[in-house]
Amino acid sequence: MANILKIEYDMQELRDGIKAAVMEALSGETLDDIRAEIKRDFIEQLKPEVEAISREKAIDFVEELLCDIAENSTVSVGGGWKEEAKIYTYREFVKEEIRKIVEKEEIKVRTPNGRNDYSSVKFSDYVINHCVDGEIEKHIKTNIDALRKDVNSKVKEIFDTQTRNMLSETVMGVIMQSDIYRRIDGNIKCIADKSSSQ
Repeated sequence: MANILKIEYDMQELRDGIKAAVMEALSGETLDDIRAEIKRDFIEQLKPEVEAISREKAIDFVEELLCDIAENSTVSVGGGWKEEAKIYTYREFVKEEIRKIVEKEEIKVRTPNGRNDYSSVKFSDYVINHCVDGEIEKHIKTNIDALRKDVNSKVKEIFDTQTRNMLSETVMGVIMQSDIYRRIDGNIKCIADKSSSQ
C-alpha cells in the first residue's frame, strides 16, 4: 500500500480564524476609517433621495394635518349672557369671517404701535396697500384698459346699429308719405293688376 497522508480542515474554524486575524489587523483607527468611508459613501448616494422623499412626505403630512384640522377641529364663538355659543369648524369660521369682511367692506388690522389695538380699514384700501405690488398693478391696468376698449367698441357698435335702424325707419316713413312714393306704389299696383288680369 502506498503511503497516503490525509488532512482535513474545518472550514468554519479557518474562516473564523481569518476573520479574527483581519479584524485584529484592522482594529482601531483603520477600522474606524473604513467604517467612516463606507458611511460617507452611503450617505452621499442616498442623501438626495432621502431628502426628496422626506420633503414630499413632510409636505403631504402637513397638508393632510391642516385639512384635518380645518375640517374636524371646532371653535366656539359667542355664548355670553343668555346667548348660546355657535360652534364652527375652522373652515366654516374662516368663511364666515371673510363673508363679514366682504359685506362690511372693512377689515380690522393691528395698529402700528405694537399693542393689541385694532383699527378698522376699508378692505379695498387694505388689499391695495398690502397685496398689490407694481407687477400686479401693471397687470390690472392692462386688463382695465382692454376692458374699457372692449366696452367702448361694443357701445359704439350698438349705437351705430340702433341709429342706422332708427334713421332707416324714419327715412322710410318720410318717403312713404311723399307724393313720389305714392305714385310709384300706385304704378306698381297697376302693373300687378294688369299682369294678373291677363
